Amino acid sequence: MATPPPLAIGSIIILFTTLRSFFMLHNLFLECVKTNARLSMFFIILLFSIVGCTPATNDIVHLKNCDYHCSEFNEYLLKSSLGLDPTNPSDNGVLEDIHKKNSPYANLVEPVSIDYCLDSSHLTPEKPILLKHASGHTYFLLSAVNTEHGVMYQLVHGISDVILLSKNQLKDEPFTACLKINSPVSNGIPIRIGTGMLKLDKVFNYFAKLVGTGKAQCRYSIKNTGETAILIGRPEASCSCTVPEMNKEVLLESGESHEILISVSHTTSRLLHETIDIKCTEPKSKKSKEFKLFVFGHRVIGAELYPSQLDFGTVGLGETSARIVTLSENNEDQFEIKAIDVGDLPITFKTEASCADSAINSLKRYKIHFDLKAVGNKPGNHLGEISIVTTSARTGTLVLPIMYEVAKPVQAVPSTVAFAQVGVGDTSTEKIQIITHNQQPVSITVDEKPIEIDINIHKRKLSPITLELRFKAIKSGINKGMVKIRVKGTTLNEVLKIPYVIYVN
Repeated sequence: MATPPPLAIGSIIILFTTLRSFFMLHNLFLECVKTNARLSMFFIILLFSIVGCTPATNDIVHLKNCDYHCSEFNEYLLKSSLGLDPTNPSDNGVLEDIHKKNSPYANLVEPVSIDYCLDSSHLTPEKPILLKHASGHTYFLLSAVNTEHGVMYQLVHGISDVILLSKNQLKDEPFTACLKINSPVSNGIPIRIGTGMLKLDKVFNYFAKLVGTGKAQCRYSIKNTGETAILIGRPEASCSCTVPEMNKEVLLESGESHEILISVSHTTSRLLHETIDIKCTEPKSKKSKEFKLFVFGHRVIGAELYPSQLDFGTVGLGETSARIVTLSENNEDQFEIKAIDVGDLPITFKTEASCADSAINSLKRYKIHFDLKAVGNKPGNHLGEISIVTTSARTGTLVLPIMYEVAKPVQAVPSTVAFAQVGVGDTSTEKIQIITHNQQPVSITVDEKPIEIDINIHKRKLSPITLELRFKAIKSGINKGMVKIRVKGTTLNEVLKIPYVIYVN
């Protein structure tokens, strides 16, 4: 049998000794608890120091365990901010080199204090401040925005959402270095494809604030500064809320430029961090390369209406259908309801307001009770809109789509009778049902029928009521006609016209 290596034996001895010491300390600690509380506290501290347990620090712990995409993204963003080709692997390592004293990029950055970073006038997305965290991770401080909670600083890190930190949170984080990027990118960010060269005006667009639920747009400019043509592929976004307005490939000849318009629509997320992938090919060398564009931002959410549309379902004439919507304030949008306009819809309403949570800024939640009564409406589907006018500077007037169906008071099923084919002198029988919407008792009489048809009405007053139609063939060929049935009830007096058809041999 093979002899275990000395390193393995040593590891087993160390593990055994550590466990033995731990249990000895544990037993001693229990004895001390019984006799001396102050001495027991000493052993708590000693025990925690031995096993390496220390109080949690105030760092951004939810990002400490992110994968390699974190450094990959940070490297990409840093290289583009320095005016380097972010897709060039030979430039990898900039994220580490930039913090060294003899870094070749030292003249492109300037060390600053955290107090400098807290001055929002120093913050511009075009020249982000690089923050190195004690955890070893790197963050980009882009800007600061005013919110209901005061000034919030916006940071990006890896593929995670934009981070919002207050002034105190940013100051308390254990950042070990702050580097202001001074490198100009006015000459463009280079992207080399084969022997060709593209220049981008930027690789990310930063929406400091996206207010309300509307659409926001930004543009990216691409210029072919090389000697060969470059084929720009169709951009692909990471989310359907981000739409590049470029539906086909574009061939850029030398010296030509092209703009890509990106539209960002409303989502339920308050934080925006999306990626656009673009593949480019140099037809001459058939070499391809993919580069990325980013959009970041913080969305200010206005009044929240739920549900966002109302379906009153199927309503009979004279009947009522009730629905409720809620309209809630949030910390960034507090308001009053000024008016509710239902237009020509047969709808009445009443509003009640309550505090969503009395402990949090007394935010209000409005309940709006809508009652729809189908009076004078034609049977079928109906659509409309209700306008809810608020004092919100962000949301203003909310439009609530409405839909409902007015049921037919009575109908025949099937609505057309198709008799089975027969010969002259033979009979064919079919059944239909008379169905009323509100199940009221009714009486049925025959107003009109041809001599070829006999009708037997089942003795039943409640819907559905079955009618048996018997056709006696008198002449050959296609026979068509109409049966008229009158249905009477407490609130009902309708005549149903029921067509029929039969082929007689």
